[in-house]
Amino acid sequence: MEGQCGVSLEQANEYFGQQEYGKAAECLSSLLTQVPDGASERTNLLNSRANCYLRTKQYEKAVIDSDEVLSLGPNIEALLRKSKALGKLGRFHEAYQAVEQCLALDPQNSGALKEQTRLQTVVDALQDEVGDEEELAAAGKEREPPEGSERDSPNMNGSPSSASLGKATQGSGTVTTTDASLYCTYCDIQCQTKVDLHLHCTSLAHQAIIMSDSGRDWKHRPPPRGITGDQYSLCQEHISQGNCPFGTQCTAAHSEDELAEWRERYQYRQIRIQQA
Repeated sequence: MEGQCGVSLEQANEYFGQQEYGKAAECLSSLLTQVPDGASERTNLLNSRANCYLRTKQYEKAVIDSDEVLSLGPNIEALLRKSKALGKLGRFHEAYQAVEQCLALDPQNSGALKEQTRLQTVVDALQDEVGDEEELAAAGKEREPPEGSERDSPNMNGSPSSASLGKATQGSGTVTTTDASLYCTYCDIQCQTKVDLHLHCTSLAHQAIIMSDSGRDWKHRPPPRGITGDQYSLCQEHISQGNCPFGTQCTAAHSEDELAEWRERYQYRQIRIQQA
């Protein structure tokens, strides 16, 4: 297949293999002009271009291409790529819906299962944060930043050291230099101004990620949110009777080991916050 000026799919693949994703996207765009809207041949071209956009951090464009693929019919690759792009944009609930649709088509897809696990952590944390905010609002109080995590802290974005300033990104075939001091390494998001960075760092999405205690092999239930580590306690009913009417929804630990792990997880989250 050839597009305008003799551009071929082989050339696009060659650019992609050389990690020149902007040039590969340009080739694919040229080829797409030769394929009518709605034609099944567009699927592979759009999926490939969405992949280029994802790698050059043009996430909105990746979502648009994936949606066009999906308009032609169910497509696992497009759903997974759409989920990743939406996650990068901070649209976590939409991203989770996309990955669930992907797993409905292929329940054993390892990439989708991994993405689902990652997104589940973020979505659960966001729900916990919203619940905490509603409780504080009902009590007429304002949330205080966690200890060691001032919201106006210059390190809140988790920016790399000055040695890595001037990070180069590539898009549409052109290499541009971005300000690494405006880059959030936790969320993998590049902000354009200090105001954008401040708004991002005070968002629920950013807070959910840095407050997550994922990344460790925990053995027991996750601890309840909204209380500090020194407020965790043992469930007296479970200790005395061997069972608890609230089961896994109980906000008290069901063993000394679980209580110790809850306190460890709280400290782990505090360390992540202080490093952010």
